[in-house]
Amino acid sequence: MPLDGWPEENRLPGRALLDWLVGSERAVWESDSVVVPHAVVADLSDEQAARLSLPPPVPHALQLRSRGRLDEADFAIESAWYAHGIQPVRLRRTGAIAEDGDRFFRLPGKLYSIVEAVERLNAAEATDRASRTWLWPPVQEALQAATGEKVSPDGYLADLRLFHASSLSLAVEMTAEKGVTFDPVLFGRAAVRRHRDAELLDEDPLADPAIAIDEGDASVEGLDTLVDQADALLSPELDRVFVRERFNRDARCRPSYPLARNTYLIIDDRLRQALDLVKQKQATSPEERKAFVKNPRAAIASALDLSDDAPLLGTLFVETQQFAERVTGIGVWQPRVLPWLPTTPNSWLPEKIGFYVDGQTIEVQPERLAAIHEACRTAMQQGQAQFAIEGVGTLPASEETLAAIDRLADVAKQLEAQQPEDGEATSTAPEEAEDRSSERHALEQTDNLEEVGFTLGFAPRLSQLDPDPPADLIAPGRLFPHQREGFDWMRRAWLAGRPGVLLADDMGLGKTIQTLAFAAWLHTHCEQEQEGRRAPFLIVAPTALLKNWRAEHDTHLQGGGIGPLVELYGSSVRAFRKNGETRRDVEVGRAVLDRERLAQAPCILTTYETLANYHISLAAIRFPLVVFDEIQKLKTPTTINTHAAKTLNADFALGLTGTPVENSLSELWSIVDRLHPGLFGDLRSFSQAYRADDWAALRDLHDQLVRAELKPAIMLRRMKDTTDLGQALPPRKFKPLVRDMPELQAKAYAACVALARRRREEGANRGMMLQALHRMRSISLHPDHPSTVIGRPERYRDYVGSSARLEAAVDVLDEIREAGEKALVFIEFLEMQDLFAEITRERYALSQRPAIVNGQTPSAQRQDLVARFQAAERRGFDVMILSPRAAGVGLTITAANHVLHLSRWWNPAVEAQCNDRAYRIGQNKPVTVYLPIARHPQFGNGSFDVRLDALLERKRRMSQNLLVPAETESDYNEILSSTLETA
Repeated sequence: MPLDGWPEENRLPGRALLDWLVGSERAVWESDSVVVPHAVVADLSDEQAARLSLPPPVPHALQLRSRGRLDEADFAIESAWYAHGIQPVRLRRTGAIAEDGDRFFRLPGKLYSIVEAVERLNAAEATDRASRTWLWPPVQEALQAATGEKVSPDGYLADLRLFHASSLSLAVEMTAEKGVTFDPVLFGRAAVRRHRDAELLDEDPLADPAIAIDEGDASVEGLDTLVDQADALLSPELDRVFVRERFNRDARCRPSYPLARNTYLIIDDRLRQALDLVKQKQATSPEERKAFVKNPRAAIASALDLSDDAPLLGTLFVETQQFAERVTGIGVWQPRVLPWLPTTPNSWLPEKIGFYVDGQTIEVQPERLAAIHEACRTAMQQGQAQFAIEGVGTLPASEETLAAIDRLADVAKQLEAQQPEDGEATSTAPEEAEDRSSERHALEQTDNLEEVGFTLGFAPRLSQLDPDPPADLIAPGRLFPHQREGFDWMRRAWLAGRPGVLLADDMGLGKTIQTLAFAAWLHTHCEQEQEGRRAPFLIVAPTALLKNWRAEHDTHLQGGGIGPLVELYGSSVRAFRKNGETRRDVEVGRAVLDRERLAQAPCILTTYETLANYHISLAAIRFPLVVFDEIQKLKTPTTINTHAAKTLNADFALGLTGTPVENSLSELWSIVDRLHPGLFGDLRSFSQAYRADDWAALRDLHDQLVRAELKPAIMLRRMKDTTDLGQALPPRKFKPLVRDMPELQAKAYAACVALARRRREEGANRGMMLQALHRMRSISLHPDHPSTVIGRPERYRDYVGSSARLEAAVDVLDEIREAGEKALVFIEFLEMQDLFAEITRERYALSQRPAIVNGQTPSAQRQDLVARFQAAERRGFDVMILSPRAAGVGLTITAANHVLHLSRWWNPAVEAQCNDRAYRIGQNKPVTVYLPIARHPQFGNGSFDVRLDALLERKRRMSQNLLVPAETESDYNEILSSTLETA
């Protein structure tokens, strides 16, 4: 009767199962019967088979013995069944059903596959040895799949391995010595078919992956075959034998190769022709090799007389993504000079004239510009690529450098040199400092600086994963609502096919845990997609943050998380060097790290400097996820750090920062060009279209970043002051401490203002006026240098009494001490840091001087100081003194709930970063931010501190809705005019 007339499930238990088999086309209805193929019967579970009243699984063991060798005419495989492993049993088999006398059994899927494959091999004609070699791999695969089952092959069959190669790809290498080189990588039919099945499922989620796809099947035509190199036919050891000891030593490719004992490689005839072409191309010029690697499919099609869209070509040559598409070759690193790129003003410290080359400021005195101009011109005439400046470094000998020198010479006429007062320096560990040798090598790439040469669009991805973070890795309820929103945004952006996104949340909102939740979700997807094997994730961050990443991973993820986390920075780099190599990639122009070992690491932690030094090694590894923490490290588009980051082969890049724009809009372009190349066009056009004083353009730029219509926005930015954070953070308040200047300070300030007004009337240049502004700023902290009293405790009280800011600061610390709480004090000047630490110890009779963290504090010591300050046993009053720039990022110091800015920084984003050391996820007390302001008793609201506070507050409000540079030329004019005209 028709299916819909069958009895209900309770009367015919197998009815629903048969219905499903027919509906899924695993069985067919013929006349009055349902016909189920034997292969499907074998694949049924025991419970399903019982519902159809099929026999139980066969209890006997299968033993296989070889007769002769595979390459001999009388080779065959004899099968025997044994009860209890010792008593011979004669089974008569029909498909998946075996008969033993009056008993019937069912062969489960793995046993069925073995006996079917063995019978097909034995049925091949004795004279047709080629067919037998083709028929052995299914036997081999079935035996491997049946590991642990009741199957025992004899020693020869257990050891015999025959690899059948039907496809190839290229393993590309780049070295400064040889340029682009390559070797063949072989693939079997199964790897290509498995990937094509996945592609068809992407095209049609209802497609059945069990349906085999033939080479000539039109349904595969036009599909791009991008196979993971980890699916290669041969192991790394056997591949080396094939390439080095077999393939490269022969003039032509052979039909077969012995690789080891009882191990053979068989190569299709068509594949041999393609391999012959590869061998020919290996011996050509560097230019020809480079051209071949760029489009090998077309070259193979031409050599084999195939059309570019022939289905056979798609199964003959497969793509394995190694280097990123934008990587074009390798050469000597030549930093770009961009004379048309607007420079960022520096109104605080107009110290020296600088060349912005290779991400560093090459500082020179103005009087040396003419000599440098001549040296550059001479080097160009002599055909040199670079020229050296004594005491400075090496510059490119190019027209761009000449143009930059001419532009700076004009600026030099208006500025005077002035030494910095802070003078902080950063320290780096061995193996971590960026290599700055005279000649460095780097991968070449399309940079998008002056024209768009490389773009990435949307490539939607399919995933059957639950939309929630995996409960076995991150506990439910671990994320605050705004963090769950961030996780969902990353997941949707990944599914929509964005190549990367920017999480630009305010500091302290938990960007790390949001990223870890997404990484855990993606980790689960990658393991499912690649059957338990996946490529590594990569996390790039400043050294000081990498320990925090490990701590956050171990705290928030469970069951091992996405780890273990492998360190690749500092001294740990040595463990991954090959062949005792002691130099870096950029020094020797080739990969010196063991890529195979790195590719097996679940997750790698590295620094931006290590990435720059070893990017040739890392660029050939495919990373499903690359995280760039503090991605503003890539804000300068012409540095080797930025260049190296863009060579990485990342399926999805995630940038994290609380300050997407610090000083210039070009910084935003540089960051986005790593995350979504081409989205903002080329840098030159972008710089012309978006300027800091064009509010309409800035609003348009902001809309492009955060607008989410059909697809998730490229940037997610939440500010603490404008986002509903629920219970994630306690309250915070800002408390200005306005004090009139004491007599000594007021007199010094008035004299400075009078001198500045006189100079302006005399037509002083911008440099002189900046010096006057800087002097006002210094006096507003204190009129006397700290060196006049440090080490003389008897003078500390009078010194404090001569500064409005210091008086306000110690009054606040008195209150904090009474409450038994902790405070962070931010001071810019190193000498004042030392003096304030001494004043604090003396005033509060502390057992030791408060800790100081600045640019001279090594990373390891910095973390130790913070850990001691954070320790629960150190309860009660304590103070830590920090530099705004050097210690305002990368530290979590929630033991303090008071933040005091003894120095104010021009950039409101820097001040916000300082506040966020204490006001971040993990803080459970209300936070107060104190802003000491020195007001001149005569000038009142026209005083420098008052005007600066108003400017910072206005910029802070603007930054909540727009991405604006921290400093513009109008800022300097505004604060100078307001302080002088109201005096």
